[in-house]
Amino acid sequence: MGVFLEFQREVMFGNFYVPTTPEMHFLSPKHPRELSDLSERNQTKPKKEISERITAEILKCVKTVWCAGSNELTQEFMYLSRIYYWKRWQRSRDILKVTFLRLVFVDLDNSNIPRNFQSMLESGIWRRLEEEQWARDLTGREKKAREHEPDGTDPVALSGSIFTIFILCGVILGLSSVCLGIEVCRKMFLCITGIYDGLKYHISL
Repeated sequence: MGVFLEFQREVMFGNFYVPTTPEMHFLSPKHPRELSDLSERNQTKPKKEISERITAEILKCVKTVWCAGSNELTQEFMYLSRIYYWKRWQRSRDILKVTFLRLVFVDLDNSNIPRNFQSMLESGIWRRLEEEQWARDLTGREKKAREHEPDGTDPVALSGSIFTIFILCGVILGLSSVCLGIEVCRKMFLCITGIYDGLKYHISL
């Protein structure tokens, strides 16, 4: 179990505000962001140098990591999955995000807005509206990288092709040698048989 630090921030939206709670986890059993030689514990080194070294060490895994807010992350995931569908994209479950606690409506008297808003959340309408907004934000967006869909055929290495040619040549030479040996044996057998028949004929005379 991790220990987390919690603090509250209020965001105003017209007649209601949203208390949000960012969480910063400590002592959590996750992979820590520290160098293999633990040099980040040296207090004399500047933070910029330590940050660059940690970044360089993380990038050794040859993976691309993109950090953003939850809405932007969903939009980017939808875009990349749709445009570059032949690649594998995934979202991490370990996300540090703002936790949605509650909505507090103010100065509404006997208005039906809180009840209507609650019904929108429970029925999934609010979620569909968010997805529609994300889809509109991605409309007309062009590819940033000059990359095309692969044709589905795997390239054959040149070394493998040459090796295959040598194997075929060896098989052909082997079969040719066998056929040549059989033909020579047959000719020799016929020659010996002819000589034997000739000698037998002369002896009989």
